[in-house]
Amino acid sequence: MVLKLIPVGVGLAVGVFVGQHHLLLTVLPAAIAATGIALALLIAHCVSSHAARLQIKHPKIASAITTLADAVADTERLLFHRGA
Repeated sequence: MVLKLIPVGVGLAVGVFVGQHHLLLTVLPAAIAATGIALALLIAHCVSSHAARLQIKHPKIASAITTLADAVADTERLLFHRGA
């Protein structure tokens, strides 16, 4: 759902779609969505290496980090490497 917000918001802002062309209502939500996606991808890639170190002291946190990193990796593989 969030991925749809980006092209629709930009499309409304530049006039591709019919609707209000108010930048605050179109581009700002699209920019927030894009930033959120980028941050989730960046965080998942960066913290996956730290999960192993947390395993001994905080196994539940390490498991959650590993699960998030695996979900991001699987999603990236589905979106960008369909043939692989």
